[in-house]
Amino acid sequence: METLKEKAIELKRLNPNWGYLKIAKHLNCAQSTIQFHLNPKRKIKVMEKVHNIYSNNKKYFVELFGGKCERCGYSKCYAALEFHHKDPEMKEISIARVMKRKRETALIELKKCELICSNCHREEHWKNRV
Repeated sequence: METLKEKAIELKRLNPNWGYLKIAKHLNCAQSTIQFHLNPKRKIKVMEKVHNIYSNNKKYFVELFGGKCERCGYSKCYAALEFHHKDPEMKEISIARVMKRKRETALIELKKCELICSNCHREEHWKNRV
C-alpha cells in the first residue's frame, strides 16, 4: 500500500506544475502535510518547532511539579525526570504526546501523574510487571 508521502511524490513527478495546494486537494489532506513531505527544509523546520515546544513544556511542567523526584528527591537534570501515571486506567494520552500540546491541555493529563526520576520510574514499572 502506497503511503501519503509516496503518493504526493508521485503526483509531483507526474505533474511538475502542480503546487502543494492542488496536490493536497487531490489527496484530500492539508496543504501543510504536503509541504512537510515534499520540502525537506519545511520538514526540518517543523521538527525543530515540535522539539522546542516539547522541551519548553517539559521544563515548565518539571518546575511546576516541584523540580525533583517525588520519591528520592533527585533534581540534577530535568531530562532525567519523568511523569508517571499514578493509575494507568486513567491514562488518556501518552506523556510524549501531551508535551507537544497546549499547556492547558497537557496539565489535565499531567495532574494524573507524579514527577519521578528515571530510576524510580524504571523501578515502579519493574515491580508492576506481570
